[in-house]
Amino acid sequence: MFDWFSRDYQLLPHERDRLRTTLRIAALFHDLGHAPLSHTTEGFMPSVASLELDPWVAVGTDRRATHEDYTLKILTDSDLTELIRRRFRDRGIEPEDIAALIAGRWPPGRPNRFVIGGRNWLPILRQVVSSELDADRMDYLLRDSYFAGVPYGRYDLDWLIENVVAIELGPDLHLGLYARASSGLKTISCPVTTCS
Repeated sequence: MFDWFSRDYQLLPHERDRLRTTLRIAALFHDLGHAPLSHTTEGFMPSVASLELDPWVAVGTDRRATHEDYTLKILTDSDLTELIRRRFRDRGIEPEDIAALIAGRWPPGRPNRFVIGGRNWLPILRQVVSSELDADRMDYLLRDSYFAGVPYGRYDLDWLIENVVAIELGPDLHLGLYARASSGLKTISCPVTTCS
């Protein structure tokens, strides 16, 4: 999907590689913090304050932690943090970059590494990781439909991706969808921005 919606933007090869790789890692890691039985057990998680998250990733500390909070803790304060740093440093990727795509925000007071050529790629990349039209949903709908042997969840992935577009709202890039594709999204249930 990234290659499709980014095709109209002038990115240097190393910038394109950094954004694409960061997005792929975030999409792969976004559910690391799930406890057994997935969302069912979130009601038993401790307060988010007990995780001692860096303030830029924690939104409110007077609430129960979620799997996303645990994912952010794993990415920013665990053995995996240093492993990511060592493995991807040569590509210009830091653990905070991946965490930013999951948290949906950049650490205040630091230069936003997702701003390239005056355009902020963070919102659109975040939407690929978590939105009504995210990579996870696009994957599990087709996979579950296939393995369950039911028609629910089937859609034309290639056609959908060909109708995805980057929408510029000020300096921010957002995930959009051509209007012609909106009628075919009943399965995915997608309230993203549409354009004609």
